[in-house]
Amino acid sequence: MRFLVKYMRVASIELIPANNTPSSSADILPILDIIILFYLFLIILFKIIIIIIIITMSEKYGERFSIIDAHHVSTKAKLDSILAKDTQIEVNSDQVEAKLDTGNGHHASIDDKIVACDTGSVVVSSSALPAGAASEASLAALSAKVIAVDTGACVIASSALPAGAASEASLGALSAKVVVANTSACVIASSALPAGAASESSLASLNTKVVAVDTGAVTVNSCALPAGAADSSNQNDIKILIGATNSALAGTLSVSAPAASKSVSTPISSEPILGMASHTSVEIDLGSTRHFSLVGSSTDTMNSHQVDVLVSDVSGGTFYKTSHSGYFVDGDFHMLVSHHPYQYIKVKITQGSYAPADSADFTVKLLKSD
Repeated sequence: MRFLVKYMRVASIELIPANNTPSSSADILPILDIIILFYLFLIILFKIIIIIIIITMSEKYGERFSIIDAHHVSTKAKLDSILAKDTQIEVNSDQVEAKLDTGNGHHASIDDKIVACDTGSVVVSSSALPAGAASEASLAALSAKVIAVDTGACVIASSALPAGAASEASLGALSAKVVVANTSACVIASSALPAGAASESSLASLNTKVVAVDTGAVTVNSCALPAGAADSSNQNDIKILIGATNSALAGTLSVSAPAASKSVSTPISSEPILGMASHTSVEIDLGSTRHFSLVGSSTDTMNSHQVDVLVSDVSGGTFYKTSHSGYFVDGDFHMLVSHHPYQYIKVKITQGSYAPADSADFTVKLLKSD
């Protein structure tokens, strides 16, 4: 305003004529009004421009504030979701912490029960044998009955028995009469004499009565028969009676023995069996035979492998385990069963190696006879 007043004063001064003769007031006032109105117009125009600028800027800033507010609302929603998840995480953390406390309690209980465990230096002084395993006593008894076996030199060229060899029937009958016999260590300290045997006292009494006897030089020309002894005439009568009996029975007596029934089969032939696994043969019909023998071989000579005889009274029925069991020793096996009542059997082999990857081949032959 001061600038405006000052400018008006200057303008009024400039409007004075050069001759310094002032004009009339009627000439000066219209000019002043025009100048004042012009400056007022400029002021109003300036204010209008400022107002337009403020309004324009307000609209732009309003849009920006709306966008920022929308972002703030979205951000606040996300923060609320994060806070809710934090609460859920805290609840889950509490549950995990409770389970960790329970696990620590179990670990502490286990730790209390374990004093020290160094598996690298474990020494087993005693342990229960698995089902069906041979005990030391049974192996020792078996070892005592076997003197020496060289299976590497055993070659079976033919199953036919050589002339004069004992048949299965005779061996079976002998086995039934012999319980245990170890003749290499048989020492008889005392034994009851059989009926009619001479005692030591009677032999001593006889010895006192005999001075010297040279039976090679004895010649008997005549000798009195003891009381009741038959003389030659009676013996001739007996010869005549025997001759008459033979004539009377001629052609009426015939003695014949049935031929022995024998057969050989191979129920298990080169069968590979893995460690701790087992294999069972097909059903075997023993027919009318009453004795059978199992002879087996294995490629594994280091471990003991169990052999079981399973029996059934009907074909295709349920087979049951019997007391007829044995073990492969040094890769060989033999079992003799005499006077059995069985009709159908199966042979089961259980691999004795504790390593499941170990494999061995097994062959078992069956010999049966009447």
